[in-house]
Amino acid sequence: MKNILQWFKCIGVVLLFFLLFAIPSSVFAVTTTHTFQLSQSQPYVDTGIDVLIGHHLSIRQDGNGALFPPGRTVPVGVSAAGDPGCTASALFTLLGVPCWSLISRIGSASPFLIGFSKEFFVAANGRLYLGINHIPPFIGSGSWTIKVIRNYAHPSPSP
Repeated sequence: MKNILQWFKCIGVVLLFFLLFAIPSSVFAVTTTHTFQLSQSQPYVDTGIDVLIGHHLSIRQDGNGALFPPGRTVPVGVSAAGDPGCTASALFTLLGVPCWSLISRIGSASPFLIGFSKEFFVAANGRLYLGINHIPPFIGSGSWTIKVIRNYAHPSPSP
């Protein structure tokens, strides 16, 4: 009986070691997908997504939506990539990138360009916001559907 208990104890230690160190972290990965409607009436959309350093995000325009800045009408809409013929001046939310492009920020940090799509690892903790690079207030029309895919790994189980 004592030998059987020792055998089970050894098997338990081997299984614990296997679970903690031999299984790739991707097994514990979780993917969440969120879709948002972004229009000219909102400077930033609070996604409700709290990200942590190391999360992987994929943000992209989903579908054929378009914004129509003042003076533009169908079919000259602008995708999330922005207007390739316009570089944002200091009057825009984010200087030096395409006008009317998709931008984002994490928490209260500075905004950064997403464009039509971008994949990246998060470098700071905080709430994810999506926005349009425009001169406030934006008075155009139209909207984009934006998809955010977040991949993150659960912490490894404690030994």
